[in-house]
Amino acid sequence: MKPDLHQILTPTLLTKVHELQFPWPKGSTLDFSHVGYHLHTGEYDHDDDWKAVCLESAIRPMLTIGIDNFPADLLQFLPSPESVDFPLLCSGLILLFDQASSHLFEGTERVQAKRYFQPLALRLCKQCLSIPADLRPWRLERWLKNGWSFEHAVARQFFLYTPFLHSRDIDDQAMQHGLIENYRVAVETELGILDPGRAAAGSVAHDPTLFAKVHRAGPPQGEAVKMEDYVFWVAGKANCLLTRTRDMALQKRRAEE
Repeated sequence: MKPDLHQILTPTLLTKVHELQFPWPKGSTLDFSHVGYHLHTGEYDHDDDWKAVCLESAIRPMLTIGIDNFPADLLQFLPSPESVDFPLLCSGLILLFDQASSHLFEGTERVQAKRYFQPLALRLCKQCLSIPADLRPWRLERWLKNGWSFEHAVARQFFLYTPFLHSRDIDDQAMQHGLIENYRVAVETELGILDPGRAAAGSVAHDPTLFAKVHRAGPPQGEAVKMEDYVFWVAGKANCLLTRTRDMALQKRRAEE
């Protein structure tokens, strides 16, 4: 008997996944040096927690289903987009598909799990595009209306559309580029500043080696790191990755022509 996805993808599980990715209590003041380290260094200190929450209860059972046997409509596992619970639970499902494998597996097993789950994450994000724009889970306003601070909303936003970033489809990458720009502009507008990294945008667009350099350098660290330092670094890193994957996508498209 195949596992029942409705029994696996429960609100309790998705809430716990959200809290594992974003462990900062609602209303707390964020240290963006820690935010960057926690979300981007890959030096996870809570992988055992991820395993306890979702390895045997969700990930391994879902691996037995076969990706072709998942229902086309993944939004069915979530409340109505109008629900106050939708942003948090949708984020939990996106993260379960897109990020959990990095915490649960190593080596070849990790690669195989990512290849299995990341297309599901991308499908879910694309289905979110079918709902009204102001209800999508990555809209800052959705989180603000639910009582989250601007900085908490900002800390969450990027990881809710990284499935577009991981795709090698040119149209998906164009979508991600627009979302990243909106992310950056929202912070610039809120703080009345401009990202100094905009001046380097031209060189980023033509250097596919920059992503590895930015990734190795890691997010900004230290007591003086501000929200905008983190956001502008994330935006720059994402654009570097898009440059690299765009080249791969173009090569694939040429080969198919």
